[in-house]
Amino acid sequence: MKYRILITITLALACQLVNAGEITDTPYASGDLLTAVKMNNIRNAVNDNDSRVRAIETQTSNLANGCLANEYIQAIAKNGDLSCVEDMTTSITPKTDYYFITGSELEPVERTDETEWHAYDIRGQYAFPVTDGEQYVGHGVRLPDGATITEMQCGYYDNDPSFDIVLFRFNLYERDYTEPGTPTSGVIVTQNLNTPTSGQSTSIKQLTESGLNHIVDNANNAYYMRLRFEASPGYNSTLSVGEENQGAGDSNIRTYGCRIKYTH
Repeated sequence: MKYRILITITLALACQLVNAGEITDTPYASGDLLTAVKMNNIRNAVNDNDSRVRAIETQTSNLANGCLANEYIQAIAKNGDLSCVEDMTTSITPKTDYYFITGSELEPVERTDETEWHAYDIRGQYAFPVTDGEQYVGHGVRLPDGATITEMQCGYYDNDPSFDIVLFRFNLYERDYTEPGTPTSGVIVTQNLNTPTSGQSTSIKQLTESGLNHIVDNANNAYYMRLRFEASPGYNSTLSVGEENQGAGDSNIRTYGCRIKYTH
């Protein structure tokens, strides 16, 4: 009788675990003897079930960790490990980039003609005026549509012991295709160096306009930069030569062009 009770309890447990661990013996019948082989089969099935339960717990734990807020699940491994990838539809980080206009690219505009400027495409790509007085140069600006302009910076250099930069100004314009306007319409940036530079400096200095938040609209507008440069009275490039190319008009009063910072 005690063997039959034991068999009944064991069979009941085995039936509850059969979903995870499989017992391959022929179905038991009333009166079957509980042999060592059958006991081993039941033990193996129970142990296999324990392993499966532990595996499920591991998988559940890995799944519970999940992916980051800006990611989504790409794949799930057998052990529950997740492969996560960034969700580019909701977590695009703006990229910062720069647009350069070198000194040698600047072109005389308005009251300035080509004989009033020298432009070099070597040693930093700079430009310098031939004589004193107001002189203007400019250049078109081509930025990605929808980009946000955040900063504009232009570089100047004054290492002349006798003459100074009296005025250094730059503007960035947005011109509507459908409106003739005036040369100064749609000003995005205006920055001035209104006081003369004093003393000599061997470094390139920067005039910066920051904190901008202008969105580029290429469908309806064109963009243009103008730079105004003025040296003190009496200045002449042949009287203001540098150490690199003596006697060839390598002036110590120069502009090194401009840089526009933007995000897109």
